[in-house]
Amino acid sequence: MLKKLLLAALAVSLVQSAAGAADDHVRRFTVGSFEVVALADMPMRRGAELRPELLVGLDTMAREKVLSGNAMDNSINAFVVRLGDEVLLFDTGLGKVKGGKLLESMLVAGIRPEDVTAVIITHFHPDHIGGLVTAENTAVFKNARLMVPRVEMETMARAAAPFREAYAGRLQMFEWGSYVANGVQALEAAGHTPGHTVFLIDDGQEKFLIISDLIHFEAIQLPLPDVAVTYDSDPTKAIAARKRWFDTASEQGMTVAGMHLSFPGIGTLTKQGQGYGFTRRTE
Repeated sequence: MLKKLLLAALAVSLVQSAAGAADDHVRRFTVGSFEVVALADMPMRRGAELRPELLVGLDTMAREKVLSGNAMDNSINAFVVRLGDEVLLFDTGLGKVKGGKLLESMLVAGIRPEDVTAVIITHFHPDHIGGLVTAENTAVFKNARLMVPRVEMETMARAAAPFREAYAGRLQMFEWGSYVANGVQALEAAGHTPGHTVFLIDDGQEKFLIISDLIHFEAIQLPLPDVAVTYDSDPTKAIAARKRWFDTASEQGMTVAGMHLSFPGIGTLTKQGQGYGFTRRTE
């Protein structure tokens, strides 16, 4: 009897652990007629680990107001979109070597690397392309075509060196305005990097916008959208892109997904004075 009770308790514990892991690292959403799976590469990075020196354009009064508590918390997210027979992965996080948890999150979600039909990259910063290759520089996603912005390849060619050979024959460059998959349009959002790209999916029922790195610190850059970050290659253009796309998403009621919004990073934007509000989706 004792053995049976212990086994039952273990089973309950395992179920609860799996449910907790799914909630912390994997969230599923229906958007229009398709499924979006939010995957945590790092579900939360505490502001204490980050630095206010990363912020550009924050005046002294605003600095005292916002730089407290969790103001600089953020996440590293990736997203899988299932469209017909396609399993589309948007960005790949830091990579296992640098502590990224994307592959673990995919496992919890029941998605194997070999299931991915296309990996679509927003830009070439390490926390977005780091998961493309193993420590031995072999491809992680062996059956996927790799879609990258042409402008990034032209301006940040050195960053492509680790994955260019691993995905030889499957590497495809796209132009802004083109479709990287059926119904998925790549659109210009330059400023964070020269080729920084957002992606719009419109199935006729709902518009879904992957906003990439238009925002890094939501507690700061939502109310103060004129604040940039030091790793914006062109802060003025990055701010303009953020406002342009946030205005569009707000006006059209789009669901948005951000790589650094607190996990799961999916919700809707609304215009609030000179800034924006964000309503996070929970289901």
